[in-house]
Amino acid sequence: MSSTPPDDPNTPDGQNPYGQDPYGQQPPQDPHGRPIPPQDPYSQPQYGQNPYGQNPYGQQPYGQPQGKAQYDGTQPLQRWSATDSFGWAWRAFKGNWGVLVLLTLLMGLLTGGVSVGSVIADGGFDELTNLDSTGASGGFSLASMIGNVLTMLISLLFTAAFAKAGILATRGHRLKFGDLFTDINWVQVFLVSLLTSVITMIGIVLCVLPGIIAAVLLCFAVYAVVGAGDNAIAALKTSVNLVKGAPGQVILLLLLSVLVVTAGVCACGVGFLVAYPITTLALAHAFQALRGEPIVG
Repeated sequence: MSSTPPDDPNTPDGQNPYGQDPYGQQPPQDPHGRPIPPQDPYSQPQYGQNPYGQNPYGQQPYGQPQGKAQYDGTQPLQRWSATDSFGWAWRAFKGNWGVLVLLTLLMGLLTGGVSVGSVIADGGFDELTNLDSTGASGGFSLASMIGNVLTMLISLLFTAAFAKAGILATRGHRLKFGDLFTDINWVQVFLVSLLTSVITMIGIVLCVLPGIIAAVLLCFAVYAVVGAGDNAIAALKTSVNLVKGAPGQVILLLLLSVLVVTAGVCACGVGFLVAYPITTLALAHAFQALRGEPIVG
């Protein structure tokens, strides 16, 4: 015959006097050592509790990428339009017009100076060598060849400088003339410019249209070198992927750029000092927007 131990008069009816689970397990406790009452598994979570096990501080779990991933042509793209880029470009130009006008003016003076110098030198070399009785060189001129090379280098130099100006402006930097030529990988700029020119020229030889398509697809190549630090090959791929993400708007952007520059040239040439910087700023804005980068202003 089994005997039952007497109930402890100080223990409430039905409660384990030793504070333990009747099966030998300790009941769950809070950080202060107090027992946690059991909850109904079908009840709604109390206020302040996280119902799905998410991080209460809003941080991403360890091992997941932080921040916004750059666009690679396969991810959903945020809404962007060419008119957005030109609107932003006008605001950025107004805030940095002095540096941008000076940069454009210097580019025009150097390009024009090289062209005039090559023409003058061309006549001098023809007279010196006396290649034919008419004083013409028959299509070959050392002076014109040197002039073309110098013009190409000047164009490359200022294309990269304007790209740097646009990238800095999208990040909210106040433009300074000296900053536009520093921290640029000039070797990669030269290589990507050379590759872009060669690919475009080959396309033009192949019935023109392929060259136009190539020029559109590679319009962000220099910006990828200057703004993203890509090498020449990676920059070409980046540009193609970005254009493929919004081809219609990129084509509209380039058409608007042509119209703006043409209008600037028609305005006695003075408008070019405004039109050209605005188009380069618009391209920088489009490049950053298509990559999903934050843009100031």
